[in-house]
Amino acid sequence: MSNIKLGLLDLPNEILQKIFIKVPNELKSTCKIFFVMYNDQYMNLFIERFGMNTLKKLLKFDYKYLIDYIKSFDYWRKVTREIVSNYYNLKDINDINDEDNDEDNDEDKLNVKYIRDSWKLIFSIYMNRRIFLNYEDYQVNEFDNFEKQRSINVNKKIKLTPGLYNLSMGLIIKRTAPLISTNFKIFNLSTSEKLLDYTPVSHFSDLVDHNKLVLVDLGMFEVNKSRFQDLNDNNNNNEDEDEDEDEDKLIEIRLVVEEINTMVKSGYIICFVDINAYQFKDYEIINNKFNSIIEKYWIAWWIENQIPKTENVVNILLQRLYKSIENSTYNIKCEEYEKPNVSISTYNEKFYSVYNNNNELIKRNFRFKTNKDRNRYNELIENKKSVYEPIATEPLKWKMSTIMEL
Repeated sequence: MSNIKLGLLDLPNEILQKIFIKVPNELKSTCKIFFVMYNDQYMNLFIERFGMNTLKKLLKFDYKYLIDYIKSFDYWRKVTREIVSNYYNLKDINDINDEDNDEDNDEDKLNVKYIRDSWKLIFSIYMNRRIFLNYEDYQVNEFDNFEKQRSINVNKKIKLTPGLYNLSMGLIIKRTAPLISTNFKIFNLSTSEKLLDYTPVSHFSDLVDHNKLVLVDLGMFEVNKSRFQDLNDNNNNNEDEDEDEDEDKLIEIRLVVEEINTMVKSGYIICFVDINAYQFKDYEIINNKFNSIIEKYWIAWWIENQIPKTENVVNILLQRLYKSIENSTYNIKCEEYEKPNVSISTYNEKFYSVYNNNNELIKRNFRFKTNKDRNRYNELIENKKSVYEPIATEPLKWKMSTIMEL
């Protein structure tokens, strides 16, 4: 009898999938099959975390904005994206009628380039939020014997999947002025529970450089499952959920940013507020509570050598995508956003470039709580040998939202 040698890929698909789930990051770069499975795992995770209603809304309303944003990353990820695209022989988006909102066409719209081959990026986009402040978020108040005062009043509803999140803001400080007049709060709408309450220290503007884009850490908050979700999780005999139950996979929160004292004239501009999900490996769940297992040493960083012009701060492709995600529901489409007058093929390459206009590597400066925190942070970086050395062909990762890892 001849010896029959079987490799790992000769195992039945069910067994192969179970093996892959145990060590996806280790297997993803070993062969084409595992790389495709790695991409597909993010699609499964998207449906598991967000539900079918969110997927249907993506296909119905967010679709073309999502494709434009993802397509603009081809300078960075085209080679790896095409591994999946070629494996499934995916169609081009031009072969699909994107005006057709018939649900029977959903499968065709899923199986196209920049969707079926890009689930890691899609999952990361929906796990995070960047709220861009608009003119309507600023109020103009007039007082006798005082010049006009502009105050901030942001009140946004956002739907998130249960997990641990960090809140931060990007701002430009124009002059020394107290930031203590601005308050940030997050509420769980279903329970009215306050999840986060942050007011900067009064001398914050003295701690960072002015006329730079500054990212300020506002703290972390957790979004827990609703009681309804817990009941469903405990009932293993339930039949498939209907669409209303699927919608309950997401928890609605409210972000409130407001001036406490409108008599204080702001010496700063808030460009955006970020809600970034913690990596799954960076927290643990104990007694239904999310606990971070990593330390945060810095309170803010700023870009040292790039002028914070609008074109360097606001990614217009991401802005219109998040507007659609935030403002559309499954049954109601938000306003149509015009296609920006930019080259989709080169826009993100320039926006996320590791170089400024003088061809210098873009650098950050950090502000730490204490000198001890600075030393501990430097030791951590040195021990992990993870000093960031940007690669010209990659985007500047810390200008992006968190890219989620399995």
